[in-house]
Amino acid sequence: MEKQDLTKEKTDLKTSSLEIGPVRLSDSAWAEAQRRAKVIQPLLNISKLTDKKRQSAAKDLGISKRTLSRLLERFKASGGLLTSLAPQPPNGGVGKARLNENVETIIHQVVRELYLDKQKRKISKIIQEVRRRCVEANITPPGQNTVRRRIAQLSSLEVVEKRSGKLAAHSFTPNGSVAKNI
Repeated sequence: MEKQDLTKEKTDLKTSSLEIGPVRLSDSAWAEAQRRAKVIQPLLNISKLTDKKRQSAAKDLGISKRTLSRLLERFKASGGLLTSLAPQPPNGGVGKARLNENVETIIHQVVRELYLDKQKRKISKIIQEVRRRCVEANITPPGQNTVRRRIAQLSSLEVVEKRSGKLAAHSFTPNGSVAKNI
């Protein structure tokens, strides 16, 4: 990513405000923000934006009408800064974590210390402990389904071995031998 100083007068968008400050945008992100601005700027001057014009603008940009609405809102809220129209980095996605690393660490620690233990604590107790540790660390605790998903992602063999012992895990291996390096 290239650092660009965005202290440029926005004369091409028929406004007189300035964009001030160093912002890290790649050349492609900056070009995309400018392309979006050319389509979105005229929409701001329309008092009653019809569904037909909204659909046309969304089609021109190759986005949905809802995404166009979000871009319009962001652009207005920023006071017309081009950087508000730059593509946003993904915040997770299917199968990827969206949580703060500290929350993930707490979940991982609690699961390793308390769930994968011979005492066989209930998942509800694990959830309570994760919440307690997050509150103690001034972090927003995750939802209970998040903790349940992290537990569900564990290997069945590992869970049985840690909670019931190697002998119980013996039945989980194809040839009857206990798996190594789990």
